[in-house]
Amino acid sequence: MATTWNGPRTARRSVIEFKRPYSTLNTTTSKYETADAVVARLEFTLPQAIPASELNESVYQFLNAMGLASGLIKQSIAAGYSPQ
Repeated sequence: MATTWNGPRTARRSVIEFKRPYSTLNTTTSKYETADAVVARLEFTLPQAIPASELNESVYQFLNAMGLASGLIKQSIAAGYSPQ
């Protein structure tokens, strides 16, 4: 997860990226090598002009609807800052 300001600093962007590599066994060296990867991204833009209570509700509703109910992730996205 990473969070940043947008260009004019009027909103925080929260981006979560999941990457699952696909590896194969090299029969010559007997070592696994990464051949490719599946990548998924989830991005939120949270305008700072919207009250925090509304931002929180929006984030929580979306994440609950998607089945992504981690409390830490919800709080981090709503706040606009990734966990340290």
